[in-house]
Amino acid sequence: MKKTWEGINALISHKKSNKVISRIKRPDNNITTDQLEIPNILNKHFASIGPQLASKIPHSPIHFSQYLPKDSCPSSSFALNIVLPCEVEAEINSLPPNKALGLYSCPVRILKDASQILSKPLAIFLNKSVQSGIYPSKLKHAKIIPVFKNEDESDPNNYRPISLLSLLIVSLRKLYIND
Repeated sequence: MKKTWEGINALISHKKSNKVISRIKRPDNNITTDQLEIPNILNKHFASIGPQLASKIPHSPIHFSQYLPKDSCPSSSFALNIVLPCEVEAEINSLPPNKALGLYSCPVRILKDASQILSKPLAIFLNKSVQSGIYPSKLKHAKIIPVFKNEDESDPNNYRPISLLSLLIVSLRKLYIND
């Protein structure tokens, strides 16, 4: 029965709705229910976690280069292979159909249907980006989904951020990784 409903939901694109966060604690411990303020509070909280953790790491008196082997010198440059349209098409077609969508993404089914048409311009785009050293600023943005962990739903510490990047960039990054 479960598989039947999964199939029906997939056909009608029925998705489970994300729970709306109705209230959250501000940094001053007052609670707000303002739906425009809640995302900003969570954003500031998530953005502050990294620097807080980094400040707790003790400073090392030893320079990092002294941990590297003396007989091997790290390379000062690297090169990436040119991405071919057939590789882009293969990556698009290997995407799982239920992949979560980030900003500037479209459904996987549409990408797969248009993979032959999109593969050449995307290969040119990727190669130009690497060649010029310019990465489009819009693709540096992520859609952040706060996922509730447990206990007090109004405490920002009880949420973990899930970052959804552009679907194309996440899938095509594998083209530059050599195994």
